Amino acid sequence: METYSIGEIAKKTGVSIRTLRYYDEIGLLQPTKDPSSGHRIYTEEDILQLHKIMSLKFIGLSLEEIRQYIHQPTYDLTLKETLMLEKNMLEQKRRQLERSIQAIEYAITLLEEEGEIDSLLLMSLIRSIQTEDDQKRLMTHYLDQETVDAIFHNEELKQKRTK
Repeated sequence: METYSIGEIAKKTGVSIRTLRYYDEIGLLQPTKDPSSGHRIYTEEDILQLHKIMSLKFIGLSLEEIRQYIHQPTYDLTLKETLMLEKNMLEQKRRQLERSIQAIEYAITLLEEEGEIDSLLLMSLIRSIQTEDDQKRLMTHYLDQETVDAIFHNEELKQKRTK
């Protein structure tokens, strides 16, 4: 069985030595220790475990969540629920990024058309884009969803025409 030092594993996987030590410290990835020197000794199995950790981390799970799943040979519905929550959070972040891009594009358009713009007006416009989801939620208490969608879709069309 081939073994590797912490430096070799770091080079082979792209994970820093500091991170590997931290994973050992918190019990996430615990390689065997050389009895005479105390150095960490990694095996192919440890590398596979590290790849599992990196994959779960990539999809957005916290180290605590990873700890819950890492030693399971198969995954069940609890992982599915966790992944669905993570997906929802990422979709929310994507919508936030899209709104931020929209606000920046709008500000650029205004600056190109006007040459300059009052800072309070610009901040007010950006804030209205930021709070659009809150406005939609509030309107759904008083109007049906189709009407709310029509109102905001109409606003989106207006904004696209000004670009």
